[in-house]
Amino acid sequence: MHKSQRQVPTLAVAVFAVDHFSFVATATSSSSDTRDDGEQTNAASSSTDPVVAYEAAVPSKFSSRLHFPLPAIVDHDVAKYALLLGATDPNLGGIVISGRRGTAKTIMARGVHALFPPIDVVEGSYFNADPESPDEWDDELVLRKANGHCGTPVVKTIAPPFVQVPLGVTEDRLLGAVDAEASIKKGATVFQPGLLAAAHRGILYVDEINLLDDLIVNLLLNVLSTGVNLVEREGLSIQHPCKPFLIATFNPEEGEMREHLLDQFAISLSADYHTFSLQERVDAMQVAMDFQVRALGSAAGRLVALAPESCRQYYRPLFSSV
Repeated sequence: MHKSQRQVPTLAVAVFAVDHFSFVATATSSSSDTRDDGEQTNAASSSTDPVVAYEAAVPSKFSSRLHFPLPAIVDHDVAKYALLLGATDPNLGGIVISGRRGTAKTIMARGVHALFPPIDVVEGSYFNADPESPDEWDDELVLRKANGHCGTPVVKTIAPPFVQVPLGVTEDRLLGAVDAEASIKKGATVFQPGLLAAAHRGILYVDEINLLDDLIVNLLLNVLSTGVNLVEREGLSIQHPCKPFLIATFNPEEGEMREHLLDQFAISLSADYHTFSLQERVDAMQVAMDFQVRALGSAAGRLVALAPESCRQYYRPLFSSV
């Protein structure tokens, strides 16, 4: 097709996967071609049309996740203050928030995570080891350093982890287990880290904790109370530090939290203490929609900025009203 006859692509620059006002801003293009995705990708990669080629490469160049900012959440001042206290000093203990569906519990958890500064970790460490705290390194790192294989550790800076524990999580997935396939290939026992290793020095978020299996909850809280995860499996005994900031939420309409579990959290509060008036609900929705519009404008600007000059003439008319 000649360029002058080419249909201007309908780019969904912000194809919103709206989840409590969080979304993934990605870029995709529509086409009248009805072939499957693989054929479309191959056709795009071999196309001489710069717009088609750019759109094919966009998903690898342009992808970000934005979260509703914590200060912009309407009301919930006590919960926000408690989360900031816990973020400032994770040793304070976990925080559990009860509330009905739609009371911004998950939004607040992700909002406080966005305020966490980047962390330095030892490259290759499976539990985000702190290079400034070798006394907290796991057995493997200590052994490598003692044998001179480690030397000065290579340090990299990463975003603090945000790990969510799913309802159906197993003990092995939570704590870690033996990687059977890797062990067979290597001829030695290989450890497969669990969610607790990934969450170290970040946020461990447990939604609907009242619906989790009692055994899983007890294991989780026991590890967090000691700050060390000890895994003993077939031919394997390994331990690593586990000191995330624990945020748990639950809906009391789906079942109450057991009292002995509540006692193990430093702070327990409710998001249902205030009943919003109609005007307050309207104001909250307006704040959320304004955030989405601003984020869409930012996403559109980034897409145009990343595009080659030969493609920008097609995109600018699409975003002139954003």
